[in-house]
Amino acid sequence: MVLADLGRKITTALQSLSRATIINEEVLNSMLKQICAALLEADVNIRLVKNLRENVRAGSGKTTTCTKLAYHYLRKNWKSCLVCADTFRAGFEMIIVDTSGRHKQEESLFEEMLAVANAIKPDNIIFVMDATIGQACEAQAKAFKEKVDIGSGLLDKVNELKLDDNDELLEKLKHGQFTLRAMYEQFQNIMKMGPFSQIMT
Repeated sequence: MVLADLGRKITTALQSLSRATIINEEVLNSMLKQICAALLEADVNIRLVKNLRENVRAGSGKTTTCTKLAYHYLRKNWKSCLVCADTFRAGFEMIIVDTSGRHKQEESLFEEMLAVANAIKPDNIIFVMDATIGQACEAQAKAFKEKVDIGSGLLDKVNELKLDDNDELLEKLKHGQFTLRAMYEQFQNIMKMGPFSQIMT
């Protein structure tokens, strides 16, 4: 009976979070007070209750509270995102911004990408392309490059190889001729780009 009553009181205290329109420090303190009172009424050792209260309070700074809020709304099937805006305390050496995917050369998507780039002024923009688009990859990469200054990707490395200068090979490929020697030369060109671990970074 005591455990059932304790469970009911703790559940009621936790439900106060879902009823609150804004979850702030006052709401969290009220919930903690209700839980501690319920534990004391259930004859839980006062030192344990005191330790619980102190541990919860010690981990209830702004960042921890933001994380708790994100988790709370995640459980309600809301997509949550934490953004660090503490420019004095953060001290991050690397911030990675993941933007939405773009599968078509739509002007609105390019404008959105440009707005993101202008807002955050990144040091390096990495263009990640879907390998299944085939021949369209060159046109899409060039279109992106015209809008924002892409600093990473295979296109620059491939251009360094000057494959367009190999007219003889291109002519053979047009006529469906691809010999073992031509394949060997292409592998040699790929090897000039360096180890894959460096190409893909």
